[in-house]
Amino acid sequence: MKKILLFPALLLLIYSCSTGQSITYRPLNSNEKLWDIRIEQGTVSGQFEVIINDELVIEETPNMFTDTIDEKAIYQNRVVRLIVNFTNGFLGIGEGYNVSLLIDNELAAQVTF
Repeated sequence: MKKILLFPALLLLIYSCSTGQSITYRPLNSNEKLWDIRIEQGTVSGQFEVIINDELVIEETPNMFTDTIDEKAIYQNRVVRLIVNFTNGFLGIGEGYNVSLLIDNELAAQVTF
């Protein structure tokens, strides 16, 4: 019985160890329905994920030396690009990741983690 309860508790712990931000987006000059986009960062792994309409599009960890990501993927025949840069801020204030999401070279989101 303990093993059965341990697995859901572990999943809940892993799920709660991530932060994310959500936006909606419609491609330029398009009549498509709105895209639901989530950008998430795992607090334990540091890995960033871009999820569009519940489909994982990009999953990447920042480079160990430069602490950056510049990753591209294709979603519904459109180029999705994730750019992540770490900033030290001033005296440690404002430290974090600046994240830009471009779709077909159009800025769709800009967030900070």
